[in-house]
Amino acid sequence: MNTLAEQPEISTVRDVMVAGKSLESGLLAHGAWLEKKQEGMRADFTGGSFNGLKLANRNLARAILRSTNWINADLVGANLSGAMLGHADFRQAMLMQADLTAADLANANCEGAWLRWANLSECSLGTVNFRRARMEGARLLEAKLNEVDCSEAELNGTGWHHARVFRCQFSSANLDGSLFYNAQIQFSRFVNSSAVGSSFANATVQDCELLRANFTNGKFNRAKLERSSFREANFLLADFREAKLSGSIFQNAVFEGARFQGANCFGADFRGANLKDAKEFNPEMLSQMRTDEKTILPNGSKGPYCKGSGAERAGGQWSR
Repeated sequence: MNTLAEQPEISTVRDVMVAGKSLESGLLAHGAWLEKKQEGMRADFTGGSFNGLKLANRNLARAILRSTNWINADLVGANLSGAMLGHADFRQAMLMQADLTAADLANANCEGAWLRWANLSECSLGTVNFRRARMEGARLLEAKLNEVDCSEAELNGTGWHHARVFRCQFSSANLDGSLFYNAQIQFSRFVNSSAVGSSFANATVQDCELLRANFTNGKFNRAKLERSSFREANFLLADFREAKLSGSIFQNAVFEGARFQGANCFGADFRGANLKDAKEFNPEMLSQMRTDEKTILPNGSKGPYCKGSGAERAGGQWSR
């Protein structure tokens, strides 16, 4: 069996045969089918091997492409919207600006693939491998992710509005500048990930592990961060206004200059956390949090917080 590096490169669709017919004729018939012409026929290339093939800007919308191989293929700008891509192999494939809207990618392997500015909105992504994929600027609006592996992936500037993320892996991923508006994230891991300047406004993050994640300048307005672990995370200058932090663990995390107006901190664990110059705390909020002698309170003093001490007032080092 050829290794990934040994896959032969095919430069033209005329060289490829699928079920006894040329791929070119299959693509033409599929185009006619999309246009509802009588001579048209929906493409079914199940099990086909298209490694190294150049199919940039081709229209494969709603095609049946289960268990196909596309290693090192050029699919830049291709239309794969609504395609059935279960168990497809896209390792190191070029899918920049490809349209995969509402495609079914269950069990697909996209490790190391190039998906910059690709549209994966409304996709069904079950057990997909995106490890080390380059997905800068990709859109995953309303996508459904279940047990997806995005470890070490480049995901900066991605859009996740209203996405549903369940049991996914984002460890060591780059999510800087990404938007998670109204996303629902559960039982997922973001260990050592970077999400500098990202927005989780109105998002729900429940039962997740975010150890040592970097959320500098992050936006968590009205977010629900419940029963999750943010140990040693960096929230420098982050915004938690009206967020719900109940039951989450923020031990040894950094919150210098962060904003907390109207946040619900009941039962949240801030032992060992650095809250120096954190703004808009009131005595009731700090009293409902767990602090200890290693906690640095907003005025720079050591915890635990004692009501009436005035330690809830920020020292003023950081400005907004």
